[in-house]
Amino acid sequence: MSLIHNFNAFRTQEVLPKANFYKELKKGQAPETLFITCSDSRILPNLVTGTKEGELFVIRNAGNALPAYGEKTDLATSATIEYAVLVLGVKRIIVCGHAHCGAILARSDQSQVPQSCGYLHDYLNTMPQFKGKDIEENIKENIRHQVNNLLTYPYVKEAFEKNELNLRGWLYHFDEGNLEVMQEPNGDFSSWEAYL
Repeated sequence: MSLIHNFNAFRTQEVLPKANFYKELKKGQAPETLFITCSDSRILPNLVTGTKEGELFVIRNAGNALPAYGEKTDLATSATIEYAVLVLGVKRIIVCGHAHCGAILARSDQSQVPQSCGYLHDYLNTMPQFKGKDIEENIKENIRHQVNNLLTYPYVKEAFEKNELNLRGWLYHFDEGNLEVMQEPNGDFSSWEAYL
């Protein structure tokens, strides 16, 4: 089935029966969550979180990487964080890494990345240098690093310190249907079930 056929099915089964809901969306958005995750095709933010259109503001890139405040390495990501916090007034930011992340594997061992991928090598070098070879621990370390990068943004740090903004790290195991949540401030991960 082609993507156009899929769109037609979506329009027929979802949009047309909920026409009033979709018309309301044109008035604007007021998401409470900025969801930062990987570009990996196995991660579907709205599906994983059970949210619908208008409820998540999303940043996606390889390895859910975020520049520290003031770095000019990724203006699109920095501008999106700024917009989410200062304009939309989101109440929470989730950095969601995932098991079997190709970006973290590539950062851990760039010998597997073709030399012809110059942009990819440059991008991977903006990510943290990992100490060990345990991929799951490297994924967790990357999530911690990205949450710490968020706290370099003055308006993020201020809102977080005033308890106006919740910051969380997630490790999503798509192969198991499992989730680990990073606890503040120590950065340990525990099962999602503790948050029910």
